[in-house]
Amino acid sequence: MRARRQNHLPHLAEVAALIWNHSVAVHRTCYRLYGKHLPKALLQAHLAALEHRRFSHWANLNPQAVQQVADPIEAGYQLLFAAH
Repeated sequence: MRARRQNHLPHLAEVAALIWNHSVAVHRTCYRLYGKHLPKALLQAHLAALEHRRFSHWANLNPQAVQQVADPIEAGYQLLFAAH
């Protein structure tokens, strides 16, 4: 039982990293195509749709954790665009 719990945490961290990387890639693509950043609400809706349709292993994370990935990305983009 303990070994299973020890393997679970690295798996969750890996899933969170995949979601983070996907979110950053979506932001970059949106900026490249449209010249503006993707609003947090749209990113969260996109992540929720992917979680249910395409990446069922994302369900291993709490839904709020998936949505919270957008928070630091949004904060970073707000700082970036405020500097310009």
